[in-house]
Amino acid sequence: MGALGQHFDELETKHKLEVGELEMRIIDLETELTIIKGRYESLCGKVRTNANEKRNEGENFLRTYRQDKD
Repeated sequence: MGALGQHFDELETKHKLEVGELEMRIIDLETELTIIKGRYESLCGKVRTNANEKRNEGENFLRTYRQDKD
């Protein structure tokens, strides 16, 4: 059973290496996801800020706001 045992040991080693590579890939993907989420939140904040600034521009804001309510 020496050859069969050696074959199983080789398969187990190969399997462990593949699992390790997959775990590293998962870590890389999670890191990329965190970066992308941060960028998304930043862009959303900029869009909200720009939208609020444009909406509030000028002296007509309160008058047009009141007209919209009536």
